[in-house]
Amino acid sequence: MRGGGIIFPRGNEWVIFAGAMASACDTLVRLVYQKYQNAAAELSAKGIIPPNREKRTEHEYSGSLRVWLEQVPGIGGILPFLILVASVVGALDLVVCYMVLYYCGGAVVFMAFYTFKAMRFRNLPMESQK
Repeated sequence: MRGGGIIFPRGNEWVIFAGAMASACDTLVRLVYQKYQNAAAELSAKGIIPPNREKRTEHEYSGSLRVWLEQVPGIGGILPFLILVASVVGALDLVVCYMVLYYCGGAVVFMAFYTFKAMRFRNLPMESQK
């Protein structure tokens, strides 16, 4: 080991920047998801759309690929184990690379998913149009 990671040397600013980007993407996805849920709940309460089913917690959907991708590879799944192993072998830069791929890639996919899902609401009658 050369005193850093496997790919990048110790203190490389690009690894720090990449980690910050992964964290920002994770936070952004959470904000987009919460905004979508709040808007859907508001429209549902007004009777404009049917109630939104939370598929991530329902038993019939718990085995879906989407639920698996949200739970297993992230912070509640294998990531803590990967961080522990990478700390021991000096490969935390690989964990940062994994996090960039998972969280930044996931941000693009999930934001597109919720954007297209929210686009269904744009032609609905709103109170200001009545």
